[in-house]
Amino acid sequence: MNSYITSRFSIDDDVLSIIYLAVFNTLLEKHQKPLIGYHLSLAKLQNPRARISPKLYYTILEKSLSNRTAKSLGFEYGKMLNMAAAGTVGQLLMSCKDISEVFQQFIRFYPLLSLSVKINMSSKNKRHTVSVERLYQKHLPIEVQQFLCETLFSCWLTQARWLTGKQINFSRVYIAYPAPEHAQLYRRFFNCEVIFDSEQHAIEVDNNFAETPVITANEPVMAIKQRHCLEVLRSWECKFSIREQIYTLLQRQQPDLPNMDEAASMLHLSRSSLYRKLRDSDTNYQRIVDDFRRIEAINYLRKSDISLSDIAYKLGFSDASNFRRAFKKWTGANPLNVRNDHQLNLSQLTSTHPSQAI
Repeated sequence: MNSYITSRFSIDDDVLSIIYLAVFNTLLEKHQKPLIGYHLSLAKLQNPRARISPKLYYTILEKSLSNRTAKSLGFEYGKMLNMAAAGTVGQLLMSCKDISEVFQQFIRFYPLLSLSVKINMSSKNKRHTVSVERLYQKHLPIEVQQFLCETLFSCWLTQARWLTGKQINFSRVYIAYPAPEHAQLYRRFFNCEVIFDSEQHAIEVDNNFAETPVITANEPVMAIKQRHCLEVLRSWECKFSIREQIYTLLQRQQPDLPNMDEAASMLHLSRSSLYRKLRDSDTNYQRIVDDFRRIEAINYLRKSDISLSDIAYKLGFSDASNFRRAFKKWTGANPLNVRNDHQLNLSQLTSTHPSQAI
């Protein structure tokens, strides 16, 4: 399982590529709909280096995606967001060997596309699940929520087919909101079972889908593009909150989780500077490590079939018994109960247990 917290910039920061808005404007023009809420120069839409804030983007979507718009707009928009729109990340994905590697690289470097989401990838019984959290803000109108979800999943499927040259399909699609009036469009487009009112947005694929070769695969090019993306990502990480910088560091260093001194060095900070940043954020290093381990452990237990010993190793524990004791302290539950009893309340397990309270 891989989990990445992507670029958590302020909603007011100009970090989102203008390309997203330019493509959206093209789509609206096709349907003879106006772009509402954008008051800057239209010439700026032609500048590939220009950026806007997520707040402005959401505002434009909210004003432009009223009930007047076609129900298929999200699917159309997703099909238009091709590899060219993804820049260097797109070139990296085009050089991967198969779709499994495409997803792994995508969820690692998605921060460079400047959308604030959290993406998990897990595998169990030859099934692979890619789930998405924080795709949109809960207060946004349902039309915008639907548009963003339809856009992301239709983009994934369209680009997977383009990369492989084959009409591959997801095995199942999970949607976190109730079935809309145009629910049949989801089933026609994805050509698989679509489950609405799910716990989270996710797609599920089988091994055949994941192992489908990419026709533009190129290992030397991939190495170059991966190195470039990694350099840019590390330069951006200084803009994340200190908590998220540490989360990213812990994910990168698994299973050899660094202590506070090592983390400070890797973050190019003195120990005292890291301590002050953590204090100002009303937390401490051990609490973040425990939080990281707890969330990762629950994901491993619920979304994979690896043993407790392997989970303990991945999270930096010396053995399974130490992991079980720590998990009981964090959540009040036994890890095997979490794996076997799917009626347990996940929201309670993933929130701070009383023993951890400040």
